[in-house]
Amino acid sequence: MRSFVAIPMPESVARALAPVQAALPFGRLVEAENLHMTLAFLGDQPDRMLEEVHFALETIRHPAFELTLSGLDTFGAESPQVFNIGVQPSPGLTELQQRIKSRLHGVGLQGERRRFHPHVTLARFPKVLPRDEIGRLGRFLAGRADHRLPPFRVTEFCLFESILTSDGAHYEVLASYPLSAIG
Repeated sequence: MRSFVAIPMPESVARALAPVQAALPFGRLVEAENLHMTLAFLGDQPDRMLEEVHFALETIRHPAFELTLSGLDTFGAESPQVFNIGVQPSPGLTELQQRIKSRLHGVGLQGERRRFHPHVTLARFPKVLPRDEIGRLGRFLAGRADHRLPPFRVTEFCLFESILTSDGAHYEVLASYPLSAIG
């Protein structure tokens, strides 16, 4: 089962991001209910491994914390692949992600080698964008690169299943892990 660990975006954040997504001149938008910040991508795992992951994640004790989404950007070398909003530095987020990574390592999952770059994907683009669309995207970002949302409180993280369909991925929560109210 294709899976990942992430922080789901609250409805208030999804509502605040909707006008930004609607203004994007092209691309396949991520639906509001699918907005999340990935903490660890697990890839395809057998049910037995996901059970071990679940039990390991249940042992995490971490305080709730504030996050601020800020800075519209794209990922992709020569041709942008993903439109996203970044995350301002957060010790609470960094520590939670490290704890998750440690628990995953403890059950035998190494995880991705690339550096953790917290963000929320808002839209995806085709593998290769024509030059004129890259230019339109650049102009769109020029006036919005410093877009910032009010802080929100992170009170849980989740284990998700990623179901690939012809219309894109759909995410189902397999388990939720609450963060403590102190923090």
